[in-house]
Amino acid sequence: MKTNRWIDGSRRLFACLLNLYPRQYHSEYAVSMSQVFVDQCRDTYREKGAGGILLLWLRILPDLGYTVIMEHLTIPHAGWGLLEPVPNAPLPWKGVFLILLPGLVYLVSQIAQLTGEPWYLTVYYRAAFVLIIPVIIVWIITRRFPIWGLIPVGLLFRLVKEIGYQFVVLHPGAFSSNPFLQAILSLARTVECNLFIPSILFLAVSAILAFWYFRRNRSNRTGKIWLGIFLFILAAQIAYSFYSSISDIPYVMMAEKLNLPVDIWLQANFIERIPLAYDMYRQIGIWDALVMNASYILYNSLALMLLIFLGTFFTRRHGFFTIFILVGYFLPAMLVGLPPEAQNDP
Repeated sequence: MKTNRWIDGSRRLFACLLNLYPRQYHSEYAVSMSQVFVDQCRDTYREKGAGGILLLWLRILPDLGYTVIMEHLTIPHAGWGLLEPVPNAPLPWKGVFLILLPGLVYLVSQIAQLTGEPWYLTVYYRAAFVLIIPVIIVWIITRRFPIWGLIPVGLLFRLVKEIGYQFVVLHPGAFSSNPFLQAILSLARTVECNLFIPSILFLAVSAILAFWYFRRNRSNRTGKIWLGIFLFILAAQIAYSFYSSISDIPYVMMAEKLNLPVDIWLQANFIERIPLAYDMYRQIGIWDALVMNASYILYNSLALMLLIFLGTFFTRRHGFFTIFILVGYFLPAMLVGLPPEAQNDP
């Protein structure tokens, strides 16, 4: 049967559409796909004529568009794929750009240091949610987590953690017209007044994840050593905070004009000064502030530890590149620094 203009035109159009596939996929399957399509066109035209060709296109186009997107997302050599590790092959530049995109977004916020406009937090709070959307979409479609989504995960985790104690303080009247959201914020304010509550939750979940991880990796001695170092630094940080507060006792005495016997304080050793400092701080009403400071340190440190153990779910697939999660977590502090009231943030 001779090829007529309907079949020939469809063949040419289909050949053009095949160029939308990644180059590797196109070079391997284009010829066979084109041949199958031409055979379908011939059979359809023989049975239903030109109308059948149009119906064939209506059936093929959605499937073709879906497979094009899937191949670009899943093939390692694709320009904007999942960046799967490929031996002796460079990473696609578009994928590298996706990894660096969160950093580029936050780097732009440096303009705030020149203009004096405090719009950085607006970028921070909005970008963390916006950047995670394409990651979730790709994850749902491909059922594989893309490597360029690791930084947004760290950003989102830090944002959710900070909302727990910043948003409820800076915006006490937020969502006051919505009873459901107001109830959530009321609970959040209760937690904000006692950060030991989420800290205990972080510690419990981290302990479960640590038990699961070390049970599956019994020979991972290095991980246990680093965990011990992390916990030691956490304890040292809290102890140093209390030590600094006790060392400041003479200055507090002068500022508050307290009639505490100075000779007793000077003759006492560090251990004996602890109950004296406790009584004095209770008298002037700042003991609760010291406890709150310790809970703040504990809250941030245990949140970081929880993020580290959550990152173990990504190590099997992404290996060393899982460190991008921590890059996303520390990215805001690296680019703009910490505000004075957040210097204890790890």
